Amino acid sequence: MDWNRSINARHVYGLKNSISKNNLSSANPIIVNDKFEIIDWQHRFEALRLLSKPIYYIVQPWLNMGDVQLLNSVAKNWTYEDYLKSYVSVGLPEYIKLHNFVIEYGLTVAIALSILGQNTMSNHRLEAIVRKDFINWSVSFSDEAYGEANFLMWLIKEMHSINKFTRLWKFIQTFASLTQKGLDPKRFLSKLKVNPTRLLHSSTSIEWYDNIEKVYNYKNSNPFHYDARVWWDRL
Repeated sequence: MDWNRSINARHVYGLKNSISKNNLSSANPIIVNDKFEIIDWQHRFEALRLLSKPIYYIVQPWLNMGDVQLLNSVAKNWTYEDYLKSYVSVGLPEYIKLHNFVIEYGLTVAIALSILGQNTMSNHRLEAIVRKDFINWSVSFSDEAYGEANFLMWLIKEMHSINKFTRLWKFIQTFASLTQKGLDPKRFLSKLKVNPTRLLHSSTSIEWYDNIEKVYNYKNSNPFHYDARVWWDRL
């Protein structure tokens, strides 16, 4: 079933070991809908199939994608990637657009939502709001937001050949956030080209902030400054 989440091989392996020791599947059957699509226990189904064990099931007509997500979230939380795969499979246009953005730039769904959300909202709780909309089928970003995000990611890709640390997701997230606070991304790229080793590896968001600022402000007549304490509270 395309709109169910992807099979996790490690989870299946663990279930196989458990079932081999004590098979209780007859007491806890797999749930399918009237089309015999698996609604719940898809990993247990795969484990039983690989073990050539009998598969017990019950039919619950009219169960749908939302029911799959609800049932699975109780047993093992869905990731953003699981939700995106599910929504793309049923042809939701906004999620197909988001999927293409994720694939083009090699981003996680969470970072893509963060970058696009920053071009849509200014509230410091935007990530929580945008991600809630994402899970509830209602996420939507304007063409302008995608245009700005695509331009920003194009600049970041240009940085990859200059400094390898710009490939790290924490840099991308921090840099995207700071461009919304007034940092000029094109000027930062030009500064990085002149002095590529000035950008050092960082472990935390606040360290990335400091390093990005040092690169940007080096011999800059119009330096960038942002209250790090406020910025830290908003990430």
